Amino acid sequence: MYVGTDAAAGIYVVAPDQSVQPLYGGLLGPNCKYLAWGRDSYLYVVRATSSPLNAYPTGIYKVDMVGKLSAPYYGQ
Repeated sequence: MYVGTDAAAGIYVVAPDQSVQPLYGGLLGPNCKYLAWGRDSYLYVVRATSSPLNAYPTGIYKVDMVGKLSAPYYGQ
């Protein structure tokens, strides 16, 4: 499970054994508010910040999850 947070790493991966690891070593930074899977292995992340001192720009990021796919959607 991927969780977007206000913590330093931004997105964390929660494994079935309940261990927690930062996604991509905190490369995305904090304030990753919204996550959505696109086509193929792309995860889209909306970064929102309320501080002008934040070193990471606000915007939409396209993250290649290197072969990982979202859960199947059978309604299409």
